[in-house]
Amino acid sequence: MKKILFVLFTMVLFSGCIQQQPKAKFKLEEKKSLLKSYLDGFIASNKNYLDNQITKDDANNKLKKTFIKDCLGDSIKCISELPLKYEMMLQYGDEDKYVIKFELASTGISYAYDATFLVLSVVNKETASKLKDECLYYIYGSCYDFANSRSFVLPSRGTIEDYPEIHKDSGFGKPLFDLGTLIVKNISFKEAKL
Repeated sequence: MKKILFVLFTMVLFSGCIQQQPKAKFKLEEKKSLLKSYLDGFIASNKNYLDNQITKDDANNKLKKTFIKDCLGDSIKCISELPLKYEMMLQYGDEDKYVIKFELASTGISYAYDATFLVLSVVNKETASKLKDECLYYIYGSCYDFANSRSFVLPSRGTIEDYPEIHKDSGFGKPLFDLGTLIVKNISFKEAKL
């Protein structure tokens, strides 16, 4: 009996010494951005966009027609406020020009969906040499088209077509707005210090 009381007393004593650490509160915050506002509005006006293939195709066509007109153009402020990851560069022909590629680096725009896009631009060697591998940048310029045979020729002289497409599942249980490959002219960039 004494042993049992001793064990119970010891357990009570040691349990009092162990402090409960408060659980860290981690909350992923949605980024407030013009892109999020645009996509929220798009979803609100196309509520059935994922119901079936017909509604999905209609939504893809609307997104293709409205995204550049409503969000880009002379100023790309809809994407300039988002940090983009510098991906790569390729020499563009025999000239001292390079194709540079950026990608939306974070999908934390919304709890309800993910978004992604690529940016391609042709720059001179001096501008290209300022980029650092794997760094994040804010970009500025003008954008009037998605990658297609009229708007962009690859260094290999081939072409690509990459228009917006909505996918039902991003792999994380929510829709993915793939906004295609944007061709940005007169690009400038600033390293994002996050």
